Amino acid sequence: MINLTIKSPEIIFVTIKSPEIINVTIKSPEIINVTIKSPEMINVTIKSHEIINLTIKSHEMTNLTIKSPEIIIVTIKSPEMINLTIKSPEIIFVTIKSPEIINVTIKSPEIINVTIKSPEMINVTIKSHEIINLTIKSHEMTNLTIKSPEIIIVTIKSPEMINLTIKSHEIINVTIKSPEMTNLTIKSPEIIIVTIKSPEMTNLTIKSPEIIIVTIKSPEMINLTIKSPEIIIVTIK
Repeated sequence: MINLTIKSPEIIFVTIKSPEIINVTIKSPEIINVTIKSPEMINVTIKSHEIINLTIKSHEMTNLTIKSPEIIIVTIKSPEMINLTIKSPEIIFVTIKSPEIINVTIKSPEIINVTIKSPEMINVTIKSHEIINLTIKSHEMTNLTIKSPEIIIVTIKSPEMINLTIKSHEIINVTIKSPEMTNLTIKSPEIIIVTIKSPEMTNLTIKSPEIIIVTIKSPEMINLTIKSPEIIIVTIK
C-alpha cells in the first residue's frame, strides 16, 4: 500500500493489514475502532474529534501522529519506533510497547493512564495539565522530561537513566527505581512522597517549598542537593 486517505464523518470499524504502508491519513470526526497491522510503516497521521479504540501493530514505524480532542484507548506495539506524537486535550489510556523508541512526545491537558514499556528510549517528553497514572519501564533511558502542574502517581523503572527532569506544581507519589542514574532533577512547589532507589547516583537535585516524605536509598551517591523551606521527613540510606 503506497497511499491511503480515509475521510469520513463517522467510522465504526477500520482494519488495515498490509506488509508495507507508505502513507496513511485518516480524517474523521468520530472513530470507534481502528486497527492497523503492518510490518513496515512510514507515515501515519490520524485526525479525529473522538477516538474510542486505536490499536497499531507494526514492526517498523517512522512517523506516527495522532491528533484528537478525545482519545479513550490507544495501544501501540512496535519493535522500532522513530517519532511518536500524540496531541489530545483528553487521553484516557495510552499504552506504548516498543523495544526501541527514539522520540515520544505526548501533549494533553489531561492524561489518566500512560504506560510506556521500552528497553531503549532516547527522548520522552510528556506535557500535561493533569496526569493520574504514569508508568515507564525502560532498560535504557537517555532523556525523560515530565511537565505537569499536577501529577498523582509516577513510577519509573529503568536500569540505566541519564537525565530525568520532573517539573510539576503538585506531586503526590513519585517512585524511581534505577541501578544507575546520572542526573535527576525534581522541581515542584509541593511534594508528598518521593521514593528513590538507586545503587549508583551522580547528581540529585530536589527543589520544593514543601516536602512531606523523601526516601532515598543509594549505596553510592556523588551529589545530593535538597532545597526546601519546609521538610517533614527525609530518610537517606
